[in-house]
Amino acid sequence: MDGPGAAPLLIEKARVYTTQTLELTVDKAYDLYGTVYWNPKGTGNVPAPGAQISFVGASNGYKLEFSNDSRKIMDTTTADAQGHYEVRSFPDSPVRIWARLGEFVTVDSPVMVMPRHGNRNGPFDLYLQPGLTLVVLVSDKATLQPIPNASVGTEFGGGLSLSGTTNAEGFCNLVGVPTGLLLSFAQAEGYSRETLSVEATREGDNMVAFYLDKGGRARIQTIDYETKAPVGNVSFFWVAPYRNAANSIQSDAQGIALVDGIPIGARVYLCPSTEGKHVLPKIPVVGGREGETKEKEVFFVAEEGKTEDVTLEVTPKPLNSSKHNESLRERHTVEGEVVDIDGKPVQNALVTASSACCMAQTATDASGLFRLENVCVEI
Repeated sequence: MDGPGAAPLLIEKARVYTTQTLELTVDKAYDLYGTVYWNPKGTGNVPAPGAQISFVGASNGYKLEFSNDSRKIMDTTTADAQGHYEVRSFPDSPVRIWARLGEFVTVDSPVMVMPRHGNRNGPFDLYLQPGLTLVVLVSDKATLQPIPNASVGTEFGGGLSLSGTTNAEGFCNLVGVPTGLLLSFAQAEGYSRETLSVEATREGDNMVAFYLDKGGRARIQTIDYETKAPVGNVSFFWVAPYRNAANSIQSDAQGIALVDGIPIGARVYLCPSTEGKHVLPKIPVVGGREGETKEKEVFFVAEEGKTEDVTLEVTPKPLNSSKHNESLRERHTVEGEVVDIDGKPVQNALVTASSACCMAQTATDASGLFRLENVCVEI
């Protein structure tokens, strides 16, 4: 549920058996603002327009290894022509604010703030300083020879990152990183992607070396689930969840795709791209209810020195792709009232009821009342 000047309110799950009346209370949004400056404190305040700013929940304390967790990244924004920024709708918890522009960054630590309830909070000004340089070396693990044109990068402070490409000697300098723990990666064609944590300090060399393995190889054929005939030009991706590795690919006109750089020994899943024209077929759930289905999983494990033969069965995406199954759903009416923290009705608040397959929305009237009819509910 959302509305003007209100922080979003989400009821993750509520089972409805009959017509049900709900009363929702909204709170005023928090509002953080400030200015990003080029120069350190005491040397003049020169605004930094275009600076990237990220806001990360600080409930786990100052730990950079958690700062890139999508569940903790609250927002990102860009400073305007005067270096000003402003964001809204924050929960009642501490927030750490980062900023970066080119080779300049909030070097030593982010600014930590605690928003005041229902107020415009600030100014929380940020001061950019020349960042540190992280030297990255990428080599072949077996031969120890440098790997040119490898893609490398590092992430910090939520939505902030740096990336580059190695030279002929396998080196790349990433300029503009802060002190602290950085999450860095390296990948190259025909090799498995690797990630490492590195501690950047003002006194240290700030260098990280990656030794990439020649990954596994797979020959993947895309076929129709019903006819078993080859299906060409299928867009799909592979992902190794516990190895932080994934890639997108498309089969050729004959339904063949050759994939390399797959992590050795890891379980690799295949799935059609959501933007493509195909989906995984539905198969009956063993021991499930009548009509209950699930997607047919496709996975394999790559072995060193071996090309895996894998079949990906697909079916055409329905014109209206939906998980809706009327035999497993009921329709109900949900009505209620939306009020602010003082108990006053909130007009034009957007109220949403959603299930795994359907969504219904409406806006509150002048009295803060809403009514959602034919809400799809799982039996």
